[in-house]
Amino acid sequence: MSVRPVVRAALAASVFVFVGCAQTGASDAPAPVHEPTMEEIMALSQPGDAHAVLQPMIGRFKATITSYMPEGMLQSEGVSQNDWVLGNRFVQSKFTSKMPDGQPPFEGVGLLGHDNSTGLYQGFWIDSMGTMMMPVSSGTYDAATHTLTMRRQLDMPQIGMVGTMEDVTVIESRESHRFSIRMIAPDGTSMPMLDIVYTRM
Repeated sequence: MSVRPVVRAALAASVFVFVGCAQTGASDAPAPVHEPTMEEIMALSQPGDAHAVLQPMIGRFKATITSYMPEGMLQSEGVSQNDWVLGNRFVQSKFTSKMPDGQPPFEGVGLLGHDNSTGLYQGFWIDSMGTMMMPVSSGTYDAATHTLTMRRQLDMPQIGMVGTMEDVTVIESRESHRFSIRMIAPDGTSMPMLDIVYTRM
C-alpha cells in the first residue's frame, strides 16, 4: 500500500486549515479532524479475525449445483478451488463445471475478502458466460448462524438483470458450505437463481 497519497492529503489539509485560521481568526476554525497515523493505516491493511472466518472455505470442493431456469430446475456438478492470495487478504475461487450438449465448460473466477476500513465483506466475480465484470457485492457475517449475506445492485437490462442480487453463504464446517443466489426485483419480489452445495474433496 502506498502512503504517499495519504501524506500529501494530510499536508494539503494542514495548509488549508492554517491559511483559513490566519484569514478568519481562530474562533472560525473548523473542528479538528482526526488524521490517521501510519500505525493505524498499516493496521487496516493487515488480515485479521474477519478474514479467518473464511478459512474453512480454503481447499478443493465438489459443487452440486441447482440452477433455476424458466423451463425448470437444472442439476449439474462442478469443482471449486479456493486459495488465499495476496497474503491471506482475499480468497480466490476458480470454478469449473460441465455444460450440456457438448458446450464448452463453464469457468468462473471470484475474489472474496473483508474491507477493514468499512467493516464489510466484499466479493467480485467474472465468468465465461459474459464479457462484463459483475458489480462488487458487499455485506456482513452473522457469527451466530455462520452466514455471510452480500448484495450487489444490477442495472443490466440488456440481459434482463435489473434489481438487487443477493448472495448467501452458509459456512457449515470445514467440510462443507452452501451458497445461494436470488434476484430481488425493484418491486420487492424475489426469485431464486442458484443453489450450490460445496463438499470438500
